[in-house]
Amino acid sequence: MADGQGGVIINISSSGALIPLPGVVPYAGAKAALNAMTVSLAHEYGPKVRVNTISAGPFLTDIAKAWPAEARETATNALGRPGRPEEIVTAALFLASSASSFTTGAIVRVDGGMS
Repeated sequence: MADGQGGVIINISSSGALIPLPGVVPYAGAKAALNAMTVSLAHEYGPKVRVNTISAGPFLTDIAKAWPAEARETATNALGRPGRPEEIVTAALFLASSASSFTTGAIVRVDGGMS
């Protein structure tokens, strides 16, 4: 991409990198490293390649099938619920499009307002 016409890279991280919990240290560390890599690569490959990350919170994907029923209905975020898969697609479309032409090295939180 850097040698060609350019492009966009969208990494998928997790709220676990920003709000790490006990028992998932390797996962949280790997996602935190991905966040750092996003910023570094944005500088390394800009201006032709934009590099951003979506930091996803709890989403009702296949993993949610293993969650207790209550966790599939409520979450400890500002919206009080997990996200639906279609709710993360719009963030990816924004980052992939020219609408975000001045956005690079960003960690975009799509987590319902976790804190």
